[in-house]
Amino acid sequence: MYQANVYKIMIGAPSDIKDEIQVACRVVNKWNNVYSESKQCVLFPLHWSFSSYPTSGLHPQKLLNKQLVDRTDFMLAFFGSKLGTPTDTDISGTVEEINEHLRAGRKVMVFFRKQIDASEVDAEQFKKLQDYKRTIRDKVIWADYEDEHDLETLLYDKICLFANDNIHGYETQGSGDAEKELEAAKAELAKIKAVQQQYLQDIASLEEKVCLHGTNSHMWHGQMISQDWQVEVTWKQLFESIAPYLMEYPNDKKVERLLTSIAFSYTGQRAETFVEMNNQDFQTIKVQFIGLRLVSVSYSETTKKDMALFWNLTKGGEQLMMKLRTIKTAKPHIQINN
Repeated sequence: MYQANVYKIMIGAPSDIKDEIQVACRVVNKWNNVYSESKQCVLFPLHWSFSSYPTSGLHPQKLLNKQLVDRTDFMLAFFGSKLGTPTDTDISGTVEEINEHLRAGRKVMVFFRKQIDASEVDAEQFKKLQDYKRTIRDKVIWADYEDEHDLETLLYDKICLFANDNIHGYETQGSGDAEKELEAAKAELAKIKAVQQQYLQDIASLEEKVCLHGTNSHMWHGQMISQDWQVEVTWKQLFESIAPYLMEYPNDKKVERLLTSIAFSYTGQRAETFVEMNNQDFQTIKVQFIGLRLVSVSYSETTKKDMALFWNLTKGGEQLMMKLRTIKTAKPHIQINN
């Protein structure tokens, strides 16, 4: 077993691109098999065909954006002979997905297929694609490939090069990243301390419930299959389960993994390869336990001489844990009267 950062990859393409989706999943899976453990990273492919679910309320592309685009770390985009169907705000769904990633400051790798069946080419669509290709010259370096067979080797090489510059393993990689983590942790700790200093009269009690969300995913025939999960648990159930682990003074990431496992266990579902909790839900749990004065979170030096957030029980938290987790005697209490 090893710990790893998970990077979600959006695979986007118009409807004329089909085989490339399977190729991309195979290539990502190959990279995971070769590099995942040594790099302490997992690349997690997402595509609407196996990562989205039926829903309503917005334009279809906006629904896909909420389910997929907003959750990914970078994107692989493939084009063949067409640009795709326009959306309510952009010239095509794939282009909108690319633009959403770029606006969010996330990387996009764009590939254009050179080998096209002329008998199946829509002239208007092909012209739109060529026009779009010209418009992105100043902000995108793309790659051309002959067909899906050529793509497999090309894409693997490009993902390896991309990973060297853009993904980082579970452990801190270098002083620059350490400084960024240090500043982020300091900012988070300042917010937490501000909550600690505020008296919360209307804070939810331990008996009240909170709704938690996440994803449960696994690889199937080269594809990453994801399902959303949600569960309602009481604050008491969460604290009762996590409290003994806090005596070990765990770091923030370990607590998040433990709470994810605890929350998911209440769903009654079987855990797949990757189970994740919505990070905002985790942050809410952290602040709630601090507000209830059951835990404290401090910024301390690790055994590797870097810095991290660590959880610990307060005196009140220890007392509540003893009340909830100790085994009471089964012997009857006998009173003797003189």
